[in-house]
Amino acid sequence: MSLYEITDLSPGHHLVLRDLLQDVPPVTVIEKAASESLSKWDIIATRVVTTGKKQVISGGLLTFSRKRVDRVMEMLDSVVDETLENMEKLDEFKGVDLTREQVLETILPDAAYVFTTSWLLDMIEHFHKPMPTLVNMEGEALLISEVRFPVKAGKGEALAKRVSGIPGMVSEPGDTLFWNWLEEDDGGRRTSSAEDGVAIGTM
Repeated sequence: MSLYEITDLSPGHHLVLRDLLQDVPPVTVIEKAASESLSKWDIIATRVVTTGKKQVISGGLLTFSRKRVDRVMEMLDSVVDETLENMEKLDEFKGVDLTREQVLETILPDAAYVFTTSWLLDMIEHFHKPMPTLVNMEGEALLISEVRFPVKAGKGEALAKRVSGIPGMVSEPGDTLFWNWLEEDDGGRRTSSAEDGVAIGTM
């Protein structure tokens, strides 16, 4: 498993991946779903394997923010340091002079936990961010709310007919109890609107 940057793609067919951890040539992997949902310069962690004459992604993939990439590399550096220290203590590795790049290449096949842990931390940070402030075109804050009105038993059908008769009330296909409040603008296009500055999106 390694960390890759998408340098090129053909939606529905393939991705061109540049390994950010090892000095190797870019690889072209045949991948339909990911090539349709990802974009050029996105960064992913995945495992690339060769099947016959083509290279494909084995299993799933994880997307990473640019900020998280540096943290992944820091975590891998720590693993490499720890591995080198442990090798120095073992008799079978005495006299063996491995570079950091060689050690990294050796540990990457078993380093999936580094990528999954870092990705999970990134997701936790993302979902703990405060919600953005929602405003309308005039910059006024929007209040997300829900209002419920009691309806007497047996009056639902009659009420539905009356609501459907209000100009701008458009029901969903096949749903007689759900409406969008739409109004045509000067150009004949339907937009969400209401009188007195009160905008109702759905009912």
